[in-house]
Amino acid sequence: MRQKIFFISIVLITFFSFFSCQYLPLNKHEDNTLKKYDGSYSIVFICEDICMANAIVEITNGKIDGEIKNINQQTFLVIGYVESEGNLQLQSISENSDLIIEASGNINADKIVTGNYSVDERNCKLFGFRYSNHTNNIISQYDGNYELELTRAGQKIDTIMLNIQNGQFNTNLTTSTTDAYNIKGEISQQGNIIINTLFSNKDAGITVIGSIHKNGTISGDYYKNPGIKGKFTGRKISD
Repeated sequence: MRQKIFFISIVLITFFSFFSCQYLPLNKHEDNTLKKYDGSYSIVFICEDICMANAIVEITNGKIDGEIKNINQQTFLVIGYVESEGNLQLQSISENSDLIIEASGNINADKIVTGNYSVDERNCKLFGFRYSNHTNNIISQYDGNYELELTRAGQKIDTIMLNIQNGQFNTNLTTSTTDAYNIKGEISQQGNIIINTLFSNKDAGITVIGSIHKNGTISGDYYKNPGIKGKFTGRKISD
């Protein structure tokens, strides 16, 4: 009898030990899957060629917290979550507005965010990227002075100069019509950029979305109010 009890005890211990060893790695794998999205993200909300809002959000272990500022200079808190496959859901909350921004999208392997959002009856697009993974690494490989040419409908509109230092934009843009804009923006490890002046200049300003390439060239789209969209191209001219 004692031998039978001893045998059963050994079997149970082996059984639970096996499944305990299997269970812990699965939990660890799930945590690592979510943690790979951790960091700070810059996101723009585009509707009918108008940049309607800009957001900076923080993702920590699948949880999203951040802030959205729209074209009317209203500020909303944003909450949401990211799933293990990179699918995400966002929603704004505000005590001062009845507007609710709801968004869904995906974060790909390069930490690029794409998706759709709705507010009132509008259904529009969003785009963004991770610009910091909280490791305090400075993105300096794109530092330097750049010359950009803005075009619309195939016609040259303006030429502007852009400066990046220690991965930060440090430029006051002045157009040929003497409009001056204090710009702010972010740059990702892969060279994706979002530059924004729209929300420091109500009903004016420029929002730029594009990329800096390894050969020093730069290209993308720009948006001005109301609904003016164009292209920009340029190159690095000095360090």
